[in-house]
Amino acid sequence: MQQERPFTLTWISAALIGFCLLLLTNTLYLNSAYHAEGIYLSATLLLAFLSASYRPVWLTQTGFKIFCAVIALIAVWALVQWLTGWGFLEEKSARALALFATPNTLATALNLGLMPVLGFYLLGRGGPGVYGLTLLLFAALLATQSRGGYLGLLSGILFW
Repeated sequence: MQQERPFTLTWISAALIGFCLLLLTNTLYLNSAYHAEGIYLSATLLLAFLSASYRPVWLTQTGFKIFCAVIALIAVWALVQWLTGWGFLEEKSARALALFATPNTLATALNLGLMPVLGFYLLGRGGPGVYGLTLLLFAALLATQSRGGYLGLLSGILFW
């Protein structure tokens, strides 16, 4: 069983929090073109750092379940876009975007969810839910038609 550690503010954590606030400020106020990945990147980076710094078992498990639910909703959105052409925020495209500016950014987000879920599936942990989520994320990755996303998944599998 893992020991619970209280979060202490160190130089690295202060620098990371400052960097995330800078990214968020740039996305919301300084940059004229709004893109969802600015908020997504800073939130993901900060949450990953905080959960690694102070992580009782329940927080790690709950955080991973919430992350899987969010990435599954994004994957469903991408598949609906690709299959029906509905749900685009700006102009329609032949490739799925979900809430991101480019299909490549969506593929990156999907790979962030696909690699750990695929790892759980290949290690035999989880059940039909893990198998279904793996197929859903892989189908959404195919809907992006992103060669960089495919190469990212392949390199993640090779170096895992």
